[in-house]
Amino acid sequence: MDLDVGGEDPPQQQRFWLSQLLSDWLTSLTNRCAAAARAAVPVAAWLAKVGSFLGTALLLASAIYLLLYYTLIGEEVVSRRLYFTFDSACKLKLEPAATGLPEDLACGFPVANVSLAPNRDEVGELVYGQAYRVSVRLWLPDSRPNRLAGMFLIRLQLYSPGFEPGTSAIRPALLPHRPWAARLFGDLTAAAFGLLIGWDAEPRQLSVDLLDDYVENPFIRSSGLLVELQSRRVQVQRAVVEFRARLSGLKYMMYSYPLISACLGIPAIAWLLLLVSAPVLLRRWLSGGGEEADADWLDGDGGDGGPQPMPLLDPTRHEAAAAYGGGGGGGGEARRRRADGDGDGCN
Repeated sequence: MDLDVGGEDPPQQQRFWLSQLLSDWLTSLTNRCAAAARAAVPVAAWLAKVGSFLGTALLLASAIYLLLYYTLIGEEVVSRRLYFTFDSACKLKLEPAATGLPEDLACGFPVANVSLAPNRDEVGELVYGQAYRVSVRLWLPDSRPNRLAGMFLIRLQLYSPGFEPGTSAIRPALLPHRPWAARLFGDLTAAAFGLLIGWDAEPRQLSVDLLDDYVENPFIRSSGLLVELQSRRVQVQRAVVEFRARLSGLKYMMYSYPLISACLGIPAIAWLLLLVSAPVLLRRWLSGGGEEADADWLDGDGGDGGPQPMPLLDPTRHEAAAAYGGGGGGGGEARRRRADGDGDGCN
């Protein structure tokens, strides 16, 4: 009787061989991926350190740039509203002989007092060392008294915290002349728009430069100013005194082109920070960091210049040292016994 011992079916053997080959390939791929991951961990850690260092440098550079910007420039325009006061008891026009005084003494000029002292709720004080152009802006209605007022003087007086006079200036001012045709057309236009939409004619603006190059004294700071209109006929609807910074060079570049200056200034400051701190940090990182160095020192491996481990005491050497070291009768007896033994051996 014949028995079939031919073994497994050939297709089944092929499937088994393919499964084994696939299993080996997957195992090899897994091992390679694990090895690559283990090799990439130090690189990733180093890249993370470099990235954190660069990010910190950029943040510090941005903070330094903003600090320099607001310290050097501050605000371009520092303005204060002017509120004029005058002698309301003047009755010169109504009763010419009521006071019996000359016109200059009977009626005072309109004067505005403005404080420049620092205020907690206020931002944008004058920067030391910065040159300012000081000007007064007046909003004057186009009225007959203003047209007949002619030329008048504007006087500026700065004073210190002790009310001591400081820088002063006086400049002439004049409302620009308008022809009668231009005034007539403006009046008709204002009347038409006023009836239709309620629009009223805007007052005319007059700007007078009083100081062209004013620099705040860091030792004697101006705490306020007085503005006087040396005319009793001019009518003012609104007035403002302005301190406009005269920027030049780097300050002008930083203020006029903030985006370009920031894109150039922040990387430059970051590069300076990198030049200062990169050698020390890179040396520490490339040497393995402080934790590994501390661990090596605790283990006794101090490197070439580090502390060396203390050798352990050998008990046999300690006994031999005690025997030869003397220090008592026990040591001398041991030496005599060894000497006798040596003598017997020689005999």
